[in-house]
Amino acid sequence: MTGKGGVMTLEERTPRRSGTNAEEEEEEEEEVNTVFRKRDSHLTSYYSGSSKSKIDFVFVKDRDRRLVTDAKVVPYEKVAPQHRPLICTLKIAPPRQKQV
Repeated sequence: MTGKGGVMTLEERTPRRSGTNAEEEEEEEEEVNTVFRKRDSHLTSYYSGSSKSKIDFVFVKDRDRRLVTDAKVVPYEKVAPQHRPLICTLKIAPPRQKQV
């Protein structure tokens, strides 16, 4: 399932909760593990018999999306007998040093 441009926004995935207003939900989040082109084994995180599912997702705020360099499932590792871990790689810059 993907939304605009291969990305599903949190708003598209999650129905609006009653009692919240649009201002509280104004800042969108995006699902990043569907953005990168991957083979099916690097997208599917849950296997049960002949069934495969994408059950793990990484969401980042729109302003932080450029920090994500990769997101994929590691098919050769297991968290549980049927579950594979999802790894997300981010670019994080160290804090700037103050000049004296």
